[in-house]
Amino acid sequence: MGDRAERGARRPKRPADSTDILLSLPTELSERLESVIAYTYPHTGVKTKQQFIRAAILRACAEHEARFNDGDRWPAVPKPKGT
Repeated sequence: MGDRAERGARRPKRPADSTDILLSLPTELSERLESVIAYTYPHTGVKTKQQFIRAAILRACAEHEARFNDGDRWPAVPKPKGT
């Protein structure tokens, strides 16, 4: 249990208002992502896949909102009752 507790202690604290998603990538794309991060982090400050993916999602959302919704965010998608 000591090893598990130590590993958990090193993990960054996750924001309280976050949602987990599952993302599968083709091996070639995952390896490409690792290379991009490894060779560019001194310039970008992005050191993890998670940071990279979050930044990419933010950029893509902003681009879509600008192109298709006059730069505005869309309202939240209604959730089914009971969830």
